[in-house]
Amino acid sequence: ATTQINLPPGIRLSAIWRRGLATIIDLAPAIMATAPWWLPKANAMLLETSYQPTQPDMEALAQKTIAENYAILLIYGLWCLIWERALGATPGKLLFGCRVIGVDGGRPSFAALVVRNIDRVVMMLFGYEGRLAAMMTMLVVTRNRQRIGDLIGGTIVVEQDISPVASETKGPDDDPML
Repeated sequence: ATTQINLPPGIRLSAIWRRGLATIIDLAPAIMATAPWWLPKANAMLLETSYQPTQPDMEALAQKTIAENYAILLIYGLWCLIWERALGATPGKLLFGCRVIGVDGGRPSFAALVVRNIDRVVMMLFGYEGRLAAMMTMLVVTRNRQRIGDLIGGTIVVEQDISPVASETKGPDDDPML
């Protein structure tokens, strides 16, 4: 377990559900940018399987589109790195009121952002198991809801507390299991 980070008043650790939804939003541009490359293969596969693909069909599609999947993850990682460097948050994080800061409370270094985004791509390369490992790290291993990349890079994801009495009350977002 890690040491609890003391955050300034009005700032709290980001709820995991916010980070999850931000990930989905931030992944969308990479998927759309590569769609002309992978979509014809997916359409052909669906036509071959009468629109009812089986597990082996899906595994075959994954094998046929492995380069496209790598491209999606590379674009996703670069997308996140560029936004976090420029604004301290990706569009998904901005939408959900989150941002990346250093564990010291300041702006993270470029090296810290590179580390957290390389880890992001590596965890996504591991598929479901990688996403599960990232989630379990945030829920069980750390007190600060950090992914492995956050731990190595010395970053945390926080959200602005908008309620005027937020420091005096606890809400559902304060539960680390959410």
